[in-house]
Parts: sequence; C-alpha cells; structure tokens
Amino acid sequence: MRKVFTTGQTAKICNVSSRTVVQWFDSGRLRGYRIPGSQDRRIPRENLIRFMKEHAMPLGILEEEDKLPVLIVTANKTVGVAVKLEIELKNSDSFRVQRCENGFEAGQSMATFNSHDDIVVVLDLDDRFRAQEVGIAILRMRGDDVYIIAVAKEDTNRSVFETAVGRVDHWCTDPGEIDSVILSLEERAHLHANG
Repeated sequence: MRKVFTTGQTAKICNVSSRTVVQWFDSGRLRGYRIPGSQDRRIPRENLIRFMKEHAMPLGILEEEDKLPVLIVTANKTVGVAVKLEIELKNSDSFRVQRCENGFEAGQSMATFNSHDDIVVVLDLDDRFRAQEVGIAILRMRGDDVYIIAVAKEDTNRSVFETAVGRVDHWCTDPGEIDSVILSLEERAHLHANG
C-alpha cells in the first residue's frame, strides 16, 4: 500500500489535472510537503483521504488498496474448498478477490496487483501440470511477496506439488480447515491494511 503520492498520482486518483492538485497544495487545502531542494510535492495518504472525504470525492482505488489481494486459481467449477473459500472471502471487506483458471490468466491477474502489495494465491491443485504452469507464472512475476495456499486432496503427494509450484506456505486438505485458513488470511489482511 502506497503511503505517499506525487501530484501526478494524486491527480489520477482524484480524476483532475496535476495543475489542479498543485493549486490545492499551494492554497493549503491539500496538506503535504515539498521535497527539499526541488519543486516536487508529496501528499501523505492520510492527508489525501481526509481531503477526498471533506470534498465528498469517491475513494475508489484508495479503498481497494487497503484490501489484501487474493488470487484463486482453480479449474474446478464445483463447490470445492477453493470455491467455498472464494465465496467467504468475497463476503468480507478485507479482501480483493480474483479468480483464474490457468497460468496465463494467473500472470495477467498478478499484473493487475500493485507491485508493493503482498499477495495471497490459493491454488486448487487438481493437476500437477496446471500447478507447475501457475507456480512458474506467479513466482516469476512476484517471488517472495506471494503467500501460497495449496488446496489439495488428503492423499496428494505434497512433494510433487511443492516441486511443481516452487513452494507452498500453507496446505489445506480438509474442507473443515477453511475457517482456520480464513482466520489466517484475516490476520494477514489486518497487517496489510495497517502495515
């Protein structure tokens, strides 16, 4: 989550020109600071949110940034663990949930997340080759700032999937584990929003 914005970034968020943001800043209506030795201005996130609320502007992307991004990768359209998890997470205000079915879509979805976001990826590991394709796409793009939850059957050969994906941070093999996974994700979402 970005903590400080340039005038250009602020203009884009507020859907106005950079010159308008500079005028707000110079008149004292939008609080921030200048970079020493330059004309560049910076607006702290909390000041921008306060300004937008005072002027009844929609927070849009700023609200979304507070939510923890979760990418659910599953080709399973039936009500399995990943689908139940998706439904639960979408009903929460703490998560931004996207769903895809293969490595290409996973790569596209990963590109929509901010580069400074921590991301949770839920893999429904119904087939080793799909897991490998998705794992490569995700880890190539984001590496260590991705927390991977693997949803698999109890008899799954974990080492095969860990080799295919690269690593797995949490295994979920029992539908009854969904509550503990959600609790863990809510803790990560709290850290994301306040970190």
